Amino acid sequence: MPEQDEQKLDATLAEYFRGSLDSQRGRSEEPWYVGAKDAARNVLVIVQGHDHPRLLSRTSEAIHLHWVSGGAPALPIRCMAKTRYRQADQSCRVSQTGHDRCRVEFDVPQRAVTPGQYAVFYDGEVCLGGGIIAAQATGAAHAGLQAETGQA
Repeated sequence: MPEQDEQKLDATLAEYFRGSLDSQRGRSEEPWYVGAKDAARNVLVIVQGHDHPRLLSRTSEAIHLHWVSGGAPALPIRCMAKTRYRQADQSCRVSQTGHDRCRVEFDVPQRAVTPGQYAVFYDGEVCLGGGIIAAQATGAAHAGLQAETGQA
């Protein structure tokens, strides 16, 4: 869906759950998703469709890292990661960005990488560790949120 099709909707959650967004906007019957949140401006960006670009992330930041061996492996490292329960292993590169913080760069954009959930890293069947997803952004999602919030 093109960027201009995205809508900032002035709707309450009650309107959303009643399904009135679909009827008011004259859009398709595809489900609506939260594509971005800007807590500072109290803005919730809602997008339509399971495969909308705002739902895909190529990178994320993880904090409060815990390494199973007791210490971080030599970073950067190529490994596999999961950001959702029962998700297939996803190839990525993990690099340190600060104390107790890392950047995860996925080879293929991932759907619904969500702050507050965990990124868990694997070397084959061995769990290396993981951390709490603090942020996610890439491509259209990152550029669009920057434009909407005035952030660089």
